[in-house]
Amino acid sequence: MLLLVAWTPYGIAYRKTLSTEQFMGLIGRDAIDDNNVYLALMRQAAEGKVLFSNNFTPEPNRPALFNFIYLVLGRLAGATGWSLDLVHRLFGGLSIVLLVLVTYAFIATAIRKPWYRRMALVLACFGVGFVWLAQLGYRLTGIHSKTVDSWLVETSLFHAMLVYPHFVFSAALIVGSLLFLLKAERAGRYAPALAGGLFAAILAASHTFEVVVLLPTAVTYFLLDGMVRGRIPDPRRWLYMVLIVGLPLPVLLLNRWTLTREPMWGNVVARLNFYTPDPFRLALGLGASFFIVLLTFDGFLRPNRSAGERMAKAWLLVALALAYFP
Repeated sequence: MLLLVAWTPYGIAYRKTLSTEQFMGLIGRDAIDDNNVYLALMRQAAEGKVLFSNNFTPEPNRPALFNFIYLVLGRLAGATGWSLDLVHRLFGGLSIVLLVLVTYAFIATAIRKPWYRRMALVLACFGVGFVWLAQLGYRLTGIHSKTVDSWLVETSLFHAMLVYPHFVFSAALIVGSLLFLLKAERAGRYAPALAGGLFAAILAASHTFEVVVLLPTAVTYFLLDGMVRGRIPDPRRWLYMVLIVGLPLPVLLLNRWTLTREPMWGNVVARLNFYTPDPFRLALGLGASFFIVLLTFDGFLRPNRSAGERMAKAWLLVALALAYFP
C-alpha cells in the first residue's frame, strides 16, 4: 500500500508528460536540489568512477569518496543499463519495504498487543505534523507559525518516502541497528550485535549525519538500563555495545579525514545551516505521535518496563536534546 501511494505521483507525472517534454523523475519543490546532487553522483559511478567530483562549482576540486550508497546504485545502473531514475526509484521502494519490516519488529519489542502494534506502525509511517493547522491559522488570523515540518522533510516519514529514498534507507538502518542490539541482549548472542554494527557502519558510509543520532541513542539506552537495574552491565553486554558503536567509527574517521584533506568538500559541509525551531513549532511539527508520547509518558527509569520501551525513550531523549545542541 505504501509503495502504491508513494509511487502514484510519479506515475501521474510520467503519464501527463508530453512528447516534447521529459519528466526528470523528481516531484516536490524540496526534492529538486538535493536529489540532483545524488543523481549526479550516481552518473559518475555509472561512468566507472569510484571517487566523486563536485560538479556544482566552477572551482577545481580533487575527487573524493563520499557516499557509498550512490556509488553502489550508480554502478548498478551502469552494469544493467537501467536509467538512473529507475534505479533511484527501485532503491526507494526497497527502502520503504525494509523500513516497514524493521519498524514493526522494533515496535514488537515494546508493545505486546497486535492491534496496538499496527496502530503504532501506521502512526510511524503516516503520522505528520500540524503544518496544515498552521496554514489554516495563517489564513484565518494572518499570524504565521512556521512549524518544523514545513521545511524539514525528515520530521515526516511519509514525506521522505515520497521524495528522498536515502532518508528512508537511513531511517531503516537506524531502527535496524537498535533492533539488533535489543535482539542480541535478549538472545545472549553476538551475531545480532554484529549485524547491528554493520547496519551502523553502512549508515555512516551513506548518511553520516544520522549516526549522530544513532550512537548517542544506543549509549543512552545502555546507561538508562544500567540505572534501572542498579548494577554494572555484564561483560557480554559491553561487547554488544562495542560492536554497535565501534564498527561505524572507522567510516566516521575516514569521512573526517576526507573533509580535512579536501577543502572544497569541507567548505560545503561547513556551510550547512540547520535552523532550530522554538519548542512550540517543534512540537507542532512532530504531530500527533509526539502528543501521544507526552500524554502517556511515565518516566525514564520505571522498573518492569520492556527493553524496547526503554530504547524508544532513549531515542526520544537524544532526538530532543540534539535539536537544541549548539
